[in-house]
Amino acid sequence: MADTPVHRAPIPGYAPATAKLIVRLARGKIGDEASDVELSEIAGGDTAPHGTKYHSLLVAQKAVARRDRLVWIRIPGEGKLRCAGAAEIVGHVESRRKHIRRQAVRSTLEADVALDHADELDPREVESLKARAAQMATVAILSSSQATKRITAANIYQPGSMRKMIEAMQ
Repeated sequence: MADTPVHRAPIPGYAPATAKLIVRLARGKIGDEASDVELSEIAGGDTAPHGTKYHSLLVAQKAVARRDRLVWIRIPGEGKLRCAGAAEIVGHVESRRKHIRRQAVRSTLEADVALDHADELDPREVESLKARAAQMATVAILSSSQATKRITAANIYQPGSMRKMIEAMQ
């Protein structure tokens, strides 16, 4: 038992593959690129989308953004990530806002269709579905380009300012 090596992640709280990816990504500078081949070798599994270590890469990207204030963005079709500068991050955030809005609109529509058939559901499911539909509708409204203009005009930049955001939407 004493001869058995103890495998610990270099960063407490993270799996070894994730910790290794964090170390690699934290060394980056704006403009640096890291290929899926390189990251897969580091992680010991495929870090490309849908790969066995893709989740480890996503966790590492989030940790590095939080801890080291570096954002790594996937370059579509090239099999690599780039450490993004502020202008590139702005474009990426806008792209995500549009995606979130589309998903919220679609989810709201699907919930409305399900509510058309509410007689097939348990009353608790109906109430839960109504609440989720309202949540998705709210996300769709707040992620619209019109909401972005109103939020900007009202100088609401703190995420916790929900009351101010709602007032700006009226």
